[in-house]
Amino acid sequence: MRAHKKGLELIYQVQSDVPDTLVGDWDRLRQVLLNLVGNAIKFTEAGEVELRAELSGEAVSGPATDQVGLRFAVRDTGIGIPKGKQIQIFRAFEQEDASTTRKYGGTGLGLTIASRLVELMGGTITVKSEPGRGSTFAFTARFGRNPHAPKPVSSPPPVLLRELPVLVVDDNATNRYILQERLRGWQMEPATAGDGVAAMSALWDAAARGRPYALVLLDARMPDTDGLALAAEIRKRAGLSGTRIVLLSSGHRPGDWDRVRELRIDAHLLKPIQQDELLDTIYQVMSRSRDDEPSPARPAGGRELPTAPTPGTIPLHILLAEDDELSARFMERLLARAGHHVRLTTNGREALSLAEVGVFDLLLLDIHMPELDGFGVVGAIRERERAAGGHLPVIALTARSRQEDRERCLAAGMDDFLTKPVAAAGLLSAIDRLVAAQGVSLPSQTDAGPSRDLLDPAAVLSICGDDAEGLRRMCEDFRACAPTRLAEVGNASRERNAEGLRQAAHKLCPWLFAFSTVAGNVASELEDRAAQGQLEEARPLVDRLETMIHELMRLVGGLSLESLRRQAARAEES
Repeated sequence: MRAHKKGLELIYQVQSDVPDTLVGDWDRLRQVLLNLVGNAIKFTEAGEVELRAELSGEAVSGPATDQVGLRFAVRDTGIGIPKGKQIQIFRAFEQEDASTTRKYGGTGLGLTIASRLVELMGGTITVKSEPGRGSTFAFTARFGRNPHAPKPVSSPPPVLLRELPVLVVDDNATNRYILQERLRGWQMEPATAGDGVAAMSALWDAAARGRPYALVLLDARMPDTDGLALAAEIRKRAGLSGTRIVLLSSGHRPGDWDRVRELRIDAHLLKPIQQDELLDTIYQVMSRSRDDEPSPARPAGGRELPTAPTPGTIPLHILLAEDDELSARFMERLLARAGHHVRLTTNGREALSLAEVGVFDLLLLDIHMPELDGFGVVGAIRERERAAGGHLPVIALTARSRQEDRERCLAAGMDDFLTKPVAAAGLLSAIDRLVAAQGVSLPSQTDAGPSRDLLDPAAVLSICGDDAEGLRRMCEDFRACAPTRLAEVGNASRERNAEGLRQAAHKLCPWLFAFSTVAGNVASELEDRAAQGQLEEARPLVDRLETMIHELMRLVGGLSLESLRRQAARAEES
C-alpha cells in the first residue's frame, strides 16, 4: 500500500477485476515496472509515486477467452518533462536538461529498453507530463488466461464486519482513497481523516451521534501529529475507550515498540499491506473481547515485535570484515541489537589496517575478501602479535563448510569458524565462548542435508533469530539484490568468463543458503566448476539457478514467522 523514503510516498493499487493468475513473461514485466518506478523515485524529491494496475479495456487479438489486456500506470509528483522532449525520452532519457543526468545519474538507456520490452509483450508505452507537476508513464501488455486457475469464489466478509464503522487516518489522500475503497468492498462503513485534529473531531462527532467508530486504521507517521501521539490522545478519552486501533507503518524508530505496548495498540501491520492480511487482522481485532488484550510479543496480524538487547550483555567493539551486503546487514543488525558496537569494512586491506589500530575486541572475518583475503589478513595479524604480543580473537566466516576448509582456517590462526549464512544464536554463542576463553576448539556444527523443498524454513528462522523485523528485512534485501547477483552470473556465463563466473557464484552463495540449502548447494557447485574452468558443465547449473531464484523471489514475498514455523514443524514430522 505505501512505504516512506525521505518524505516520499510509494503507493500501489491493483483493481479488483484484475485476474489473480495470468500467463506471460513476468521477467519482462518486472523489468519494465522496476525501471519506471525506479525513475519516478529518482526524479521525485517529495510527494508520491503511485503504481496502478487495471484492465486495459482494449480489444486483444484472438478469442476473448484466451487473452486479457492490462494497463499499468506509474504516476509521480516529480520534476516532470517538457512537452517538446517527451517524444525523445524513449530514445535518450532526458528529463529537464542535460544537468539532470549530472544530478540524478543514469545513461538514458532504461526507457529505451522498457519500450522494446513492452512491444514484445504486445503493448505500447506513453507518457504524460508537465514540468514541475510530475509525470505519468503508462503501458499496456497482453497476457494469456491461465486455463488451470481456480475460479474466483466471492466470499463475503464475516458478519461482525458488515457495516462496521471504520476511521482511516492518513495524511496521504491517495492512500486514504485506496483503503476506503477496499473497506467498502468488504461492506464496512469507512470514513477518512487527513490529520490528527480532523481525526479527533470525527471520533467525537461519531461518539456524540451514538455510533462511535469501532476501529481506527492509523498511519504511524504524519507531519502534524504522528500515529502514536494520536493513539495516546484516543486512549486518554473515556468516551473512546472501546475504539480498537490498528497501526500501519513502513518502518520503526527507537522506542516505538515500548509505546505500542504502553498504548495497547490492538495490532500492527508493516507496509506494504496485503489485502488478505488486512482483512484477517481486522477480523482478529474485532473478534477479541475488550479484556482479551493483544500479546505484547505478538500483535495481531502475525508481526512480532523485535526483542530488546539482552540484559547483562557486555558491549564489545567488533570489527566486521564482510563484503557481502546481505550478510553484513544481517550481522550488523544482530550485533547492534545485542548491544555491541560494530565497525564494518568491505575489503581485506582495510580490515588489516583497522585491526592493527588495536581498539577492537573481536574480528569477524570473511575468508573471501577483495584486495586481501581472510588468510592474508589473519596471517599478518598473527605475525605482528608474535613480535608485539597480544591476541585478537578472530572468527572466520565462509560459505564453504567442508572439513578441509575448517582445518585450514584453524591452522591459519583463526579462533573459531562459522559457516554462512550465520545463524543468530550460533554467532552470539561463538562470541560468548571467545570472550570467556580467548580462543577455544572448533565449535560443534552439523550441516543440514538438502531439503526436498526449495525453501528451508528452519534455516530462515535460525538466521533471522526468530524475529519478525529481521525476517522482513532479510526478504526485502533478497528481493532487492538477488536479481543483480543473478544477472552477474548470467553475464559471466554468456561471456565465457570463468573467473567472473566464479566470483559471481561465490557472491550468490550466502544469499541463497539464507533461504535454501538446495539452491545454495547449486551455487556452490557452480563456483567449483567455474574455478576449474569447466564452463560447459557450468551452463546447466546457471539455468537451474535462474529457475530457483525466480521461485525464491516469489516465495519470500509472502513469508511470515507463523508460516515458517508451520513448514518447519511439518518437515520435522515427515
